[in-house]
Amino acid sequence: MNLKYVNFLSSTSKNKIKSLYIESFPKEERFPFWVLNLCARGKNTEFYAIYENKELIGMEYILKHESTVYLFYLAINKRYRGRGYGSKILKDLIKRYKGKIVILCIERPDKDCENIKSKRKEFYIKNDFYSTNKIIEYNGVEFEVLCTNNDFIVKEEHLENLYKQMTTYILGGSLIDKIFNIHKLRFIE
Repeated sequence: MNLKYVNFLSSTSKNKIKSLYIESFPKEERFPFWVLNLCARGKNTEFYAIYENKELIGMEYILKHESTVYLFYLAINKRYRGRGYGSKILKDLIKRYKGKIVILCIERPDKDCENIKSKRKEFYIKNDFYSTNKIIEYNGVEFEVLCTNNDFIVKEEHLENLYKQMTTYILGGSLIDKIFNIHKLRFIE
């Protein structure tokens, strides 16, 4: 696998990436695409279109803050799922940010139930993530927090700071905080 990571702003596949984003994440888990586009202009955000041989494999959206990196969104094109691309992208991400802790949130798996949510968690655990045993609620959805360091203690301020740092533009940051009530992120367990 020889993947090429292209900055979204330089990508020629913006419409395909937007479609992939919309089809991959439920509405209640998505920021409006214009917000991602605005935030992609910031120094602390990386928004990649991921290609192999000119084929769009997937997308990745990352926020960086101090010693942590937050994997906000990772999506693989349906045609390429189950072929190891997601694992490769995660390994590349961890390698790229060696020495930093990568954090992500997944929709909370249902207890004692095998479904897509449980399989998603198994995928991340298989790819060097650990459960923090922290659950947050946002926009009516419960999310489990995972990270790449089993000893790291995730606190509410870690997640709040990541969200607040979505953009270095003052207008963008205040819009995001006002529209999405970032200060309401709270652990429920």
